[in-house]
Amino acid sequence: MSTGPHHPADENPYQPPVSSFTDKALPQLQHALEFSGELTRSDVNLALRDRKSLIVPIGILAVASVPLLAVLALILLNSVGALGGGEGIATLAWLGALLAPAWLLVLFQLRSRLFPAIAFLKKHPFALGQVQGTLSTTDLTLHSERGIAWLPLTSLTQIDCRADELVLQFDPHGVTTLILPMRFFEDPVTAQQIFLFYAGKNPRVPVGVVDERKLRPPGPSMVGSPSDDAIHFSGVLTAADIRPTPLAAQHRSLRIRFALLVVFFITVPILVAIYVDAFFAVVALVFLGILSYRIFRAYLVGLKPLSDGRQPLINMTGWIDDQGITVQNALKQGCSYWNCFVSGGGNEQALWLRLAGNMNLYVVLPRHCFASLEDFHAARRRLARSSPFPHSVVDNPQHNPAAYPDDRKQSGGHNMASK
Repeated sequence: MSTGPHHPADENPYQPPVSSFTDKALPQLQHALEFSGELTRSDVNLALRDRKSLIVPIGILAVASVPLLAVLALILLNSVGALGGGEGIATLAWLGALLAPAWLLVLFQLRSRLFPAIAFLKKHPFALGQVQGTLSTTDLTLHSERGIAWLPLTSLTQIDCRADELVLQFDPHGVTTLILPMRFFEDPVTAQQIFLFYAGKNPRVPVGVVDERKLRPPGPSMVGSPSDDAIHFSGVLTAADIRPTPLAAQHRSLRIRFALLVVFFITVPILVAIYVDAFFAVVALVFLGILSYRIFRAYLVGLKPLSDGRQPLINMTGWIDDQGITVQNALKQGCSYWNCFVSGGGNEQALWLRLAGNMNLYVVLPRHCFASLEDFHAARRRLARSSPFPHSVVDNPQHNPAAYPDDRKQSGGHNMASK
């Protein structure tokens, strides 16, 4: 758990004494703490900019520059031997070509770490603006123009505090990341103590592993009640349910790129060793190894959990109504209004809606999660009527949308049926 740097109380009015960070007692509240305010790009940069994270890329950039500078110095000094004259220029060019990708990568990393709001807002394009909600000793409720979110604090896995900005992580992949400036709270010290209490106790889930808590049955609704004509769904989403959706094509593309990069990483050092020099092959191998580590982590996050079609991903329940789509699981609950989604579609196996941002986040509703085939067809018609992109949801050459009935049996239970 990271809490950021500690400052004396007279320098930072929001920062509690150091002893309170290790206090195991949960603060007692007479009523829930309210918070509200406008989140700005400056808030995001201050919250996510960690100057310590600049040390590694700057060090890599310096190390990567040493061979090139050494060769350049020998050429300028008119060194005797292989590095003199034209051969020295050729050596310099080879080194520059080999190290250029590493330099570009490191410079990109420096830019993203100096200005983290650029990457964050690509992932969460609606993060800026007015934010309001309540915090109790057990949960946090967030309201915005795009929906409602309820987050039990037992799901909080990490808290960072930088420059009077709180960064709350509710999952290991950054899907649910909240930035709440201290100024939003009437009692920021108590709010921080509550977050710290839970962040220090909750387990961190390794990357590439499905959180088993997502497979537990969801609790009662904390984000409102469904309307009378809401269409309910309930069941376990598996990796096989993803295959009829656009996510399957994206994962196939990712597998192909992963395989091509593996081949590239193996062949480039070999070719350099054969046609240039073993030293340059080692240089290439080091920096390609750095790239391969990042790609391997991407594989763990995006591919490993989906490699087995039987792998359960999440146990969910919820409903569709004119307001939006409400999805509930054991880790969080949320109602996403229709203006949250940027595209959608459907076929005979599933319905899906894509959320804004570059994280490729989808709400996937398989047919077996509906109580009946009639409910599935009614859900498809409701998405077509309410979403901003109706034709992509109902258009299917194998089906006539007009044949989908609007009225359906109201069922008290929602049993999983076979597809």
